[in-house]
Amino acid sequence: MREILEDYYFTGKTIKKIVEENQLKIKSSELYKKFPKLTNKATCKYDQHKMYVAVPSRENLKDFSIDVEMFECSECGHHNIVGCMCNNCQDIYRMKIKQACSLEEKVSIESCDLRDRLALATLLQYTFTNSYGEEIGPYNKYLEVRESAFFDVRRELECLIAKGIIGVSPSSDLSSFPIDDQFPNRFYSDRVKYKLNIDMEDEDYLFSSLKYFTNPISINDQEKKDVWRYIVINELIRLTKYQMNEFDFLYKHKNDKDKLFNLFNRLVEILIPSQIYAMIWLGIRKADNLKKKDAWKNYKYHHVDFIITNIEQLIMRRFNNQEEIKSYNYPNQVKPILYTKIYFEQILLKPNWFVEKVPSVGMGGN
Repeated sequence: MREILEDYYFTGKTIKKIVEENQLKIKSSELYKKFPKLTNKATCKYDQHKMYVAVPSRENLKDFSIDVEMFECSECGHHNIVGCMCNNCQDIYRMKIKQACSLEEKVSIESCDLRDRLALATLLQYTFTNSYGEEIGPYNKYLEVRESAFFDVRRELECLIAKGIIGVSPSSDLSSFPIDDQFPNRFYSDRVKYKLNIDMEDEDYLFSSLKYFTNPISINDQEKKDVWRYIVINELIRLTKYQMNEFDFLYKHKNDKDKLFNLFNRLVEILIPSQIYAMIWLGIRKADNLKKKDAWKNYKYHHVDFIITNIEQLIMRRFNNQEEIKSYNYPNQVKPILYTKIYFEQILLKPNWFVEKVPSVGMGGN
C-alpha cells in the first residue's frame, strides 16, 4: 500500500499504470477512495469513536488540510466545528431553539395598534394561514411565486416579533438560524415559521377578525393619516422604479429611496397620487429623450436625481403657466401590493385612494 500511495501522489505515474502494475480490480477514478483514512488522537464527544479524514485525489492534494475540523466521526459523522450538522448536533440545536422560542405571555388584541393589525393581516393573508393554531410561513416560500406583500418585510416582521404578537416557531428549518455565537437568538425573519401569540377566547371568530377585519376596529386619526401617507408615498416609489426600469434608468444608490420619499412627501401636499404618477410618467420620458441626446451631463451617474429634476421642472412649468395637471390611472402592468389593498379596501373602504387627496400630517415616516 505504501508503494501505491507513493506512486499515486509523488512519482507522476498514470493511475491506469498503477492499477495495472498492482493488478487491482478497480476503476482508475475510484482508486484514491480505497486508500486508508487518516486518524488522530481526538475522539467524538458524543460516542467516543475515533475521528477520521479521507485522503484526497492527487488533483486536490495541494488544497488538502489535516486541521482538526476536517476529521469526522466514523460512527455519527460529527465534525469538531461550529455548525456541524450531524444528527447529534441537530438534536442539540433543536433543543436550544425550543428553549429560546418559547412564547411569552400572550398579547391582548387591544394592545395592537393600526400598523400592527395591518401588518399581521397582510402576513396572514399572504401566507394563506387559515386558523389560529396553524404555523405561519415561512414568508420566503411565497416570494417564489408572488411579489412581496410589504414595502419592507424585514421591518414589519421584526416589529411584530418585538411586540410579541408573533413568535418564532421551534419547528422552523435549521437553515433559518445562523449557527454562530448568537445562536439561536439570531435568525432570518423571512425564513422562519411563526406562531400567533394573541390572547383569544373564541379563536375561530377572532382569527377571522385578525385576518379579514370582519369586526370594526377603532382607528386613531393621526395614525390613520400616517399610514395613508406612508403607503401612498411607497406606492409612488414603486411606480417610479417600474418606469425607470422600462427605460433602463438605474435605481442603485443607498439614498435613492430617501430622495424619492422626500419628493413625494412634499408633492402629496399639493397633488393627488394619480397626478403625481402622471408627472412621473412624463418626467421619465423627458429624461429618456435627454439621455438619448447625451444631454444629461453628470446626471448619468445619478439617475434618480435626474428623474427628480425632470419631475420638478414639469410641475413648476405647469404651475407657472397655470396649466391643469391631469391624472393618470394606476398602470395595469403593476398591481398595488397586498399591504396597500388591505389598508384601503378592507380597513378604510376606500378603493379609489389613487384619486383622493392624502390627508395632511406633519412629516410622514419612511
